[in-house]
Amino acid sequence: MPAQLSVFDLAELAADVGPNPRNIGVLLELDGPAPELVAVREAVRARLGLVPRLAQRMRRVPRGAGRPVWEDVDVDLAHHVRARSAGPADLLGVTAAILSEPLDLGYPWWTLTVVDVPAAGSSALVWSSHHAMADGPSLLRAVLAVVQDGPPCALPRREPMPGRVGLARAAWAARVRSVGGVVRWPQRLIGFREIGASTGPAVPRSPLNRPVTAGYAVRVVDVELAGLRAGARACGATVNDALLWAWGAALHRWLAAAGDVGVPLVVSCTVTVPSRAIENRVGAVRIPVPAPGESVAADLAALAVDTRRRKRLVSGSTWWLTAQGFRAIGALGLYRRFVDHQRSISTLLTNMRGPDEPLRVLGRQVTRAVPVSTLVGNVAAATAALSCGGRVVVTVMCSPELADAVDVLAADLGTGLDAVARLASAAPPSGEPT
Repeated sequence: MPAQLSVFDLAELAADVGPNPRNIGVLLELDGPAPELVAVREAVRARLGLVPRLAQRMRRVPRGAGRPVWEDVDVDLAHHVRARSAGPADLLGVTAAILSEPLDLGYPWWTLTVVDVPAAGSSALVWSSHHAMADGPSLLRAVLAVVQDGPPCALPRREPMPGRVGLARAAWAARVRSVGGVVRWPQRLIGFREIGASTGPAVPRSPLNRPVTAGYAVRVVDVELAGLRAGARACGATVNDALLWAWGAALHRWLAAAGDVGVPLVVSCTVTVPSRAIENRVGAVRIPVPAPGESVAADLAALAVDTRRRKRLVSGSTWWLTAQGFRAIGALGLYRRFVDHQRSISTLLTNMRGPDEPLRVLGRQVTRAVPVSTLVGNVAAATAALSCGGRVVVTVMCSPELADAVDVLAADLGTGLDAVARLASAAPPSGEPT
């Protein structure tokens, strides 16, 4: 029986209201010339069995037969795996352009673009997939599974799609099982306290919150993971706390320079459930970040205390309720209006953890792994971070309305992360986990 799309998958579909498509992806910069396109397609084909979701698309079902299902289909690798070239200075722009291209939802929801950078003697892979297919950590597992060197793994035998009666029977069986979960409702009721971690007073109007238009400017900050972790631990904080503080400090400085001194800043930090599955299971913690004071260590320590308190409230018990709420808003045709006028957050921060060891894909060394997502609603600036191979790469994304600020924000973010790393020499490690 085909799997149904989850409420989280459908919530991401509801969020695909423009002006940018709801795509997320990763740029893998490689140390040699671009591999042959035919060879890349064959390598991906040989390992698709490791990620069957890459050979599935959404199929809507008749009324009464439950949620849409994932349908097995033939994979046209000529459609999914593409090639183009770029100059060394254009690589980030090309990546942003690829992520800005809507995916054809009649196919499985992903593309892999081989980018040749002949002037630098290097190349890159750009992965783009719809957020409704998988969240960030799932995406990273999927792309690495099909492009890392390893033994082949064929797709499992395709199961026939049931008829309307079979789909309806399976949907009702799932509903019955969900009713059986009533024994978990006491746990869920306790979990409702996590709503306090994702709600709060409305943020004041500021240049950071304005309806975005299509496209975005991208810059990258790249720092050593070990140094950043050591500096954060020196004052009882984590790498995520360091990213949160440095991004907040950069935004506060930019706002102050624009004449908006003392504007409260609230960052939405993405939280996912650890899993080996390719799926969506995403929530968020809403964290106020004060303007930087005179002491980086004191600021970071105070922020870490507040972050730990808020994250202790998070259980994931109510994420389904938020997802259903977004679906309802989308069904009413109000999602775009909702996100264009939201006053809950100022900006977004996503932080993912990848493999600790250096990556090697398609016979080439990965020199840098850059996470990328698109901007929606009225959040005009956001960041995504990925720890991989001993480095932390942070992508700063600004809408066209804030494109002039992207260089300043990236530079200030890098300065802030360097300041955290220097804390390692000022105090012994606290032993807090990353």
